[in-house]
Amino acid sequence: MRTKILLALVVGFALPVPSVWSEDAAAVQPAAGVWRYFEFKAASNTCKSDQVVSNGDGNFVMDRNADGTVKIHPGDGTEAFDCTVKGGDLDCPNRGGLSYDLHSTGVDAVLTGKAVAKGHFSDSEHLTGQQIATFSCTGSACPLAAMALGASFPCKVTVDFKAKLKSAK
Repeated sequence: MRTKILLALVVGFALPVPSVWSEDAAAVQPAAGVWRYFEFKAASNTCKSDQVVSNGDGNFVMDRNADGTVKIHPGDGTEAFDCTVKGGDLDCPNRGGLSYDLHSTGVDAVLTGKAVAKGHFSDSEHLTGQQIATFSCTGSACPLAAMALGASFPCKVTVDFKAKLKSAK
């Protein structure tokens, strides 16, 4: 009798149990709608310049695409970007970019920045993650540009964030 009870307990713990308290990570799909973005201070900053660290708090709109990806329309004036969502993980390899060609000012330098965003949905209404921007410079005057910005190239800034669904579509 004791063996049967022990076997039932072992089998019971080995079987998948439907989650009552939280969504299965593989099934998490973010809700479409208006989201509120909360940015924190830089988690890391090898650029050593506060000029490139933050884009602030605010709202953004998330749309769900037919192919399972999402499109994020930031409220910060930057272009919309596409992301994949897999197993609750968000991956946005093309969050944004910029390029400043300083040749018109007589300086032989082009400053380039590329941002990605990565995160995890704990459920369909809550996201935590990071925006990671990498900056580089090409040209003979890059040491001068680095000195003016107080940075060294290439450099990287990582900013932690949280987001919460504000209103669903």
